[in-house]
Amino acid sequence: MVEKRLNVVFCGTSVFAVPALEMLAASRHRVVAVVTQPDAPAGRGRVVMPPPVKVVAQRLGVEVQQPSQLVAAPILAALQEYRPDLLVVVAYGRVLPPAWLATAPHGTVGLHASLLPRYRGASPIQRSIMSGDAATGVTTFRVVEEVDAGPIFRQREVWIQPDDTALTLGERMARAGATLLAETVDALAAGGAQPRAQDHTAATYAPKLTKQDGLIDWTQDADTLCRRVRALVPWPSAYAALGGRQVKIWKARVVASADAGAVSPGAVMSVVGGRLLVGTGRGLLALEEVQPEASQRMSGAAFIAGYRLQPGMRFETRDSRPETRDL
Repeated sequence: MVEKRLNVVFCGTSVFAVPALEMLAASRHRVVAVVTQPDAPAGRGRVVMPPPVKVVAQRLGVEVQQPSQLVAAPILAALQEYRPDLLVVVAYGRVLPPAWLATAPHGTVGLHASLLPRYRGASPIQRSIMSGDAATGVTTFRVVEEVDAGPIFRQREVWIQPDDTALTLGERMARAGATLLAETVDALAAGGAQPRAQDHTAATYAPKLTKQDGLIDWTQDADTLCRRVRALVPWPSAYAALGGRQVKIWKARVVASADAGAVSPGAVMSVVGGRLLVGTGRGLLALEEVQPEASQRMSGAAFIAGYRLQPGMRFETRDSRPETRDL
């Protein structure tokens, strides 16, 4: 039996989509074009940079389209000229209009970083860590007009490790998702992919993160804050103010102490032995890696020494800065 080869248009932008693109490009199927978002300013210098998917597509020799408007006549004409059998969407960051969904005979397949219908939306990886889930997963599904609501082809569970950040968990999920997507595309080509409807009553949502999501509320318990710190690496990162200066918190750990209840939220309890212990609504949080404003990332011990921290000093919960994003 001759295995069918599909012509695929791949829509993706972020680094999460890179393993999926590389795996499809290495398969028997043909990636005829990549659609990604326009180049955009990134980092502190706001230098215009290409999306990660564009960089990989150019290395692979695949034609790249970067439309600013998905309903514009030129991109719709280009899409039809590629004559795709299938559209694939992975972390593209934009909703495909109906005209796109009707383009390919095999429809449009999406890869999402959760076990749908849980965590529909833009930040499923971060929300799973924040919620304290033991596991999450990846899902391939039929893309429909309602975001992340189409019938499911396949799912695979991914365990969340105790020290996982959104970065480390996202890397594992991207690899697992790439394999799952390749299996789904093969099944579609063979005519053996039968999706099942989602249970919409069980849907939960993971809205897009903003800079404000990183602001630490010290009245929350230490476990919740520790998960938030991990979930917000690499962006927007957890942060608080100390002495009127913003301090990003990159790594923290919950510490058991009989004296924890006597420390008010945000107050520095101890700096002994290079450990920076801060009170929360319940329990103590050890700040193990931080980044003071206009400085480099450093250990808690280096921060204590360089900034002459003393017990009783207090981290505040405030932010008056404009929202910017460092990529």
